[in-house]
Amino acid sequence: MEENVPDIEQLEAYVLHLRKFLQANERVFVPRIRKICNKILYDNEIDSTKLNQFYDVYQQMFKSKSILKINNLTLEDILNARLYGDLSHLNEENRILYSSLIEDSNKKAIYNLEFTTLLVEAGEIILEMAIVCGEDIIPCL
Repeated sequence: MEENVPDIEQLEAYVLHLRKFLQANERVFVPRIRKICNKILYDNEIDSTKLNQFYDVYQQMFKSKSILKINNLTLEDILNARLYGDLSHLNEENRILYSSLIEDSNKKAIYNLEFTTLLVEAGEIILEMAIVCGEDIIPCL
C-alpha cells in the first residue's frame, strides 16, 4: 500500500508558503488579514466573534510553552529557530538557541515534533479563518 506522505520538496514548499502568513512584512500576515476582515465585518454589521475566536487560538498556540522546558521556550521560538536559526541575520541569542536544539538528539526529536505539529495546526487555523472570511466577507464585497 502506498503511503500518502509528502516528500522533502513538498514540505519545504509548504513551509515557504506558510511563512507568508507568519511574517509581519508579508501582505497576508495573519494579524493584518484579521484587522482588515474585522473592519469589513464591522462596516457590514456582521458579527466577528467566530473569526476572532480562531485568531485567539492562533495566538495562544504560538505563545504556548514548549515541552523542552528551556528558558520559557515557546512554540513561536521553536518556529523562529527552525525558520531563521541557521541564517546569518539572526541575533546571537537565537543562533545559540537553534544550535542547542539541534545538537542533542533527544532535544532535536522533540524540537522537530513540535515544529511539525505547529506547522500543521497553524495551517489548519489559517484555513478555518479563510473559511470564515469566505462565508462572511466575500458576500459583502
